[in-house]
Amino acid sequence: MRPFKLRPYYAEYLWGGRRLKEGYNKTGAPDILAESWELSARPGRACVIASGGLSGMGFDAFVREHPECCAPLLPGGEFPLLLKLIDAAQSLSVQVHPDDDYARRVEGCAGKTEMWIVLECEPGAFIYYGFDRALGRAEAERRVKDGSLAEVMRAVPVAPGDVFYIPAGTVHALGAGIVLAEIQQNSDATYRIYDFGRVDANGNPRELHAEKALDVMNLTRAPDYRPREDTGGAAETLIRCPYFEVRRLRLNGSYEYKPGGGFCAALCVGGGAVLSADKGAPPDLEARRGETIFIPSDCRGFTMTGDGEFILAFAGG
Repeated sequence: MRPFKLRPYYAEYLWGGRRLKEGYNKTGAPDILAESWELSARPGRACVIASGGLSGMGFDAFVREHPECCAPLLPGGEFPLLLKLIDAAQSLSVQVHPDDDYARRVEGCAGKTEMWIVLECEPGAFIYYGFDRALGRAEAERRVKDGSLAEVMRAVPVAPGDVFYIPAGTVHALGAGIVLAEIQQNSDATYRIYDFGRVDANGNPRELHAEKALDVMNLTRAPDYRPREDTGGAAETLIRCPYFEVRRLRLNGSYEYKPGGGFCAALCVGGGAVLSADKGAPPDLEARRGETIFIPSDCRGFTMTGDGEFILAFAGG
């Protein structure tokens, strides 16, 4: 199976902005766009194949009909990853995600470990990441109840290029003025703790999940939040964990990829390139900023030529 481009699913939330549509080639997107789901097989929120002979097919249907091209899948044939571009014009809620054991038992789905790669940010932008000291359960319950949990969270200034690994159980919040790429387990399991008193279009506050959040949050002092495993060369490894491996490719010329037994998703976050799946063949796919190419697991390899920056995402295991 040859690589193909994906058309993303667009998610509108009240905290979204205009930078994805204006700067990341999001044709047909709403004016206010919070998330562009670049790699998704979730029913009702799946990407659509946008090139080649299967153009127009939903990516969820592709996973069902061609599992050999999507290895490694989870038990039951579930696709393992979700890849997004996010524009936080406003701050997101203070939240936490459960691990696999809790999520399977309580929600009937996978847990959610994720990572962020900051692409753009306004001066003074920051995120909340874990706690700046260990908390006891009683203090955590009190602060969740009175809305003061952010007072004991670690506020981390951000800059373009920063990488944050967010394992399940880490209380966190994305601040305003940040555009980033998110790679995560294929899960929507999110427990909101505090939402700054905001209401939806109908004037209703969004649901909070205090008890579940207290069940899963890590109350210890947050560990180092910017892991880096630089392997050298054009494609540096940013994260390697049980759920995913992510590399950042700074392309200036040509890069040849040899398959490692699983699929690859290549998200262009700057510049552009052409991709050829067969060495010596005419280039068959062009990727611009904000576009994603899926390389099936049975592809023999590919060559990228151009000048740009790409996020390469692989399933872990």
